[in-house]
Amino acid sequence: MRMLAPLILPLFILARSSGAPDAAQAQAQVRAASPWTLAFHDEFDTLNLYDGKPGSGWRTEYGFGGEGSLGSRTLASSGEQEVYADPRFKGTAKTPLGLNPFELHDGVLSIVARKVDPATSAQIWNRPYVSGLLTSKFLFTQQYGYFEFRARLPRGKGLWPALWLVPKDNSWPPEIDVMEGLGDPAVVYMTAHSKAAGKHTSDTQAVKIRERPDDFHVFGLLWDRDQIVWYVDGAEAKREVTPADMNRPMYILLNLAVGGSWPGYPGSDFTSARMDIDYVRAWTLDPKATSAPGAAAVPPPSFSGPQPSVVEMLPQAPPAPGQADAVSDRLTSLQAAVRAAMGSGVITREQARSEFEALHQIALRHRTLKYGGKSGVSAADMKDMGEQLDQIESRIGGRTGP
Repeated sequence: MRMLAPLILPLFILARSSGAPDAAQAQAQVRAASPWTLAFHDEFDTLNLYDGKPGSGWRTEYGFGGEGSLGSRTLASSGEQEVYADPRFKGTAKTPLGLNPFELHDGVLSIVARKVDPATSAQIWNRPYVSGLLTSKFLFTQQYGYFEFRARLPRGKGLWPALWLVPKDNSWPPEIDVMEGLGDPAVVYMTAHSKAAGKHTSDTQAVKIRERPDDFHVFGLLWDRDQIVWYVDGAEAKREVTPADMNRPMYILLNLAVGGSWPGYPGSDFTSARMDIDYVRAWTLDPKATSAPGAAAVPPPSFSGPQPSVVEMLPQAPPAPGQADAVSDRLTSLQAAVRAAMGSGVITREQARSEFEALHQIALRHRTLKYGGKSGVSAADMKDMGEQLDQIESRIGGRTGP
């Protein structure tokens, strides 16, 4: 979830299908002569939060830097501006602040991001927004299987909803991003992060949802020892060979970030937004199902209704040799440099936010030219973007890394 400008593969277009059955019906559909067993599900009729005891519920923070700390409650490395709260969250105060980003309505969980008033901001490390994060680290982990989420995504600049998996053993990468959004529900992104080659690598697939993007959609992930396959509304959207380091139990994360070096930042008129989640389900797979050479598992048919139309790949314009990595590498380097300059006091938080926004605009232009243009990234484009990056580097004191 945390890359500034990941390598994005060609855009797919998907049509919408109808809704899904409940968990009991979903399991009944796959029980007979099926290698799948429903191992975990939350239909969000209630919401149980972690109370320090394993298995008690969803955790509402990452745990980095110690529970309750700022490092545990946001991902500053990605330029995010929110703090992940819950009813027991105290921030820097001595008693709970009464911030609850979770709402339940008719079996649907809403993760609500809100702008806070100055008094509240002062008690949450001067962050302007609160939102919600749920992780199953102490509730459920699994190696391989099929994971499925039915969700409705928010619309608005600077919003970053995500459904993802990371290892229980705290290593990173690997990471599997089942779905990420950037404020436009019509386009979602799917990524696998790995370090199997000795360095961090990732490939991202952009998928366009053609019909009713603002409605609920089903996001699925099939993960076994041989392959990873992503689905939207039952249609395959991305497939790749399972990296060698993606062979350990992972847990589920659901969150709505606000602001960041990839989605940009909300405008001054932002007040609130929500991501709605109908359910989370995970199945285990009988290893014998894929024991034969070249065998491929088929995900359980929990998604009902008419099948979506055939996916359509839009043409990809290949960039000139060496051009793409040069821009991507500088974007990543300067993102780290902006964070370092802010941390050392060279620039203020507001200046850092402005520079992150400038980097975001360059990243958007680069991706648009690389994957959406007919002629790819021209030498003139490269020169212009390079000059813009030079200006950012100059404004932050010539730093090129942390």
